[in-house]
Amino acid sequence: MLVALSAPAAGEPLLPPGEADGPYVELSAGYLALSDVDGDVGGVDVEVEYDDGFAIGGQLGYKYNVFRVALEFEYGHSGFDSLHAMGMNFDLGGDFDIFRGTASVYYDFDNASRFTPYFGGGLGAAYIDVDDVTVAGMSADGSSDTYFSAHGELGLAIGATDQVAIVPAYRFIWVDDGEGGFDDDTAHLFKMGLRFRF
Repeated sequence: MLVALSAPAAGEPLLPPGEADGPYVELSAGYLALSDVDGDVGGVDVEVEYDDGFAIGGQLGYKYNVFRVALEFEYGHSGFDSLHAMGMNFDLGGDFDIFRGTASVYYDFDNASRFTPYFGGGLGAAYIDVDDVTVAGMSADGSSDTYFSAHGELGLAIGATDQVAIVPAYRFIWVDDGEGGFDDDTAHLFKMGLRFRF
């Protein structure tokens, strides 16, 4: 009798439900690919390419129904690779560090399974620090400044336990730092996260 009462009815999902409401913390790390940047230097068209980079991040958030709000911090590191101008390629050296802080909102497609797709984005500020830059053996001073920044994200939360989810995601990042004849920086971030519910 007790076994019959505890067994799931026919047609009921055997997997646990989606994430419950409440606070959470998420930590992530991933591959950062900064897009090539076009510019104009003294009337000469140039293109800057970056090395492959990485990013780590964390967010403190709260889930309510199908929405999540979060405060996020993210650090990304890359380097300059090459400069193309006048049909020639020049070696380009120097480190590129970006620190971002954003307020974000996400929408979860809650369902009766352990798989919860989501999308959303955030707005905030990015502090960019560029070390001294070398071009074909010549050096130039680096710079640092703070800019407006935004991102959009698509991901999937996979419930591992009642309190922990594995979260692979793709994030597109934009930084409003275009100046001196150069376009704004954009980047693609492919990351893996762990989300912990309290």
